[in-house]
Amino acid sequence: MDEQLRQVCISADQGNGRGVLDGRDISREVSGYQLGRQAGQRPVLVLTTNRSR
Repeated sequence: MDEQLRQVCISADQGNGRGVLDGRDISREVSGYQLGRQAGQRPVLVLTTNRSR
């Protein structure tokens, strides 16, 4: 897991989505995401990718 702070932008419009991570469009690589935050903690973004390792 990468715990480095990153610049993230996620947008969705009528079934189409776009994700940008550190200025790079990652939309084709991501199949889903979860965003969570607890009081006093940094937000946590979990990305699910289309790639297999």
